[in-house]
Amino acid sequence: MNETKRISRRAAIARAVAGALVLSFPGRWARAAGWERYREAIVIDGLGGPGSLTADSEDPLTAEHVRDAKESGLTCAHITILPVGTTPPDTGFRQAVQGIAYWEREIDAHPETFARVRTASDIEAAKRSGRVGLLYGFQDAVAFETDLGRLTDFHGLGLRVVQPTYNRRNLLGDGCLSPPTPASAAPASRRSGA
Repeated sequence: MNETKRISRRAAIARAVAGALVLSFPGRWARAAGWERYREAIVIDGLGGPGSLTADSEDPLTAEHVRDAKESGLTCAHITILPVGTTPPDTGFRQAVQGIAYWEREIDAHPETFARVRTASDIEAAKRSGRVGLLYGFQDAVAFETDLGRLTDFHGLGLRVVQPTYNRRNLLGDGCLSPPTPASAAPASRRSGA
């Protein structure tokens, strides 16, 4: 009997992230394979970054994390700023500001390794200087809570990427796990251009 083994969404995500981690050291592999053009390429990690999945998100990066980032050959990493998903009322904005502050401290603590990315030219500058540019992004809009005007505040703090929704419903729309509703968040979505 050919039986399909079901795994939870959480386990599937964990396996996918583990696979991504295996691929997170392309610089070492590229050098081992003799692909010299890797050093010249602008390499952007679309959703990852320095650190470890097992580390506490409030702990500073370890020397190993910083060294791995420096040696990875990455030019830029899109960092997910938490929270993602359902959050208790009035906590999303605070958590997101704290998340940005964490990465700002890491950039200040390791300026020889990390650089802020606010524009495309910042990515090019990171490449020229041999640093990893950090680009801040949200995977959904829960950090705005009920105030879409906070987008301006977050932009001022360095946020440059916003995925309108993910799993759950928020101010900008229905997530993939939310049942669609006629009312969803259409007015806010129209104002945001999402």
